[in-house]
Amino acid sequence: MGFERRTPETREQIINNIVRAFHEIAGLSLTVAQACRLFVIADRNRCERILHDAVARGLLAFDAEGLLIRGSGRAGNPLDTKRRP
Repeated sequence: MGFERRTPETREQIINNIVRAFHEIAGLSLTVAQACRLFVIADRNRCERILHDAVARGLLAFDAEGLLIRGSGRAGNPLDTKRRP
């Protein structure tokens, strides 16, 4: 009761919104805690999973100081929401 699970589409939209912000704001670098607050993801564990998913895809990266930064995009265009076969 009262527990809401997000669908994969919703998770994808969250990731797309986060990545879009990193592309729109030049030089943006955030700690994980700052990113969770900025993107209003209250559950820290869930937020970390989402951010690490984006890092694993190459959409975001961690710099030498451990801050989240815009990724190389090697996993594909971060703003492209269509899946390729």
